[in-house]
Amino acid sequence: MIRNLIPALLWSVFVILLSIVPGNEFPQFQDKFKDMDKFAHAFMYAGLSFLWFYGLRRSGITKLKKVNIDIIVSISILISSIALEIIQHFYIPNRHFDMFDVAANGIGILIGFTSFYFVIYRRI
Repeated sequence: MIRNLIPALLWSVFVILLSIVPGNEFPQFQDKFKDMDKFAHAFMYAGLSFLWFYGLRRSGITKLKKVNIDIIVSISILISSIALEIIQHFYIPNRHFDMFDVAANGIGILIGFTSFYFVIYRRI
């Protein structure tokens, strides 16, 4: 059961680590690709949600107290992305809260869910 969640757990750690890196440690080519970070956010959170949906489904966890686990996962990931943005703003040098990052994360979660549902869920 837990082995199905290992990719999701590892990707979660990856996302958290990237989120707490100080802003001055990112490459300086940022200016040329200023808005590309929104695509990176969407990609990271699409992968994160996809892996959690897939891992939980493969583990046989589909409901938690009669609530669809996909709703719980989506809301949990979105809340944690907001928490990471707040942590960046107050505790990580040269990083700040960006509502557009949160929006990109939400779009990524939707992409992850849609990908999971149309590509994988129908085969499980």
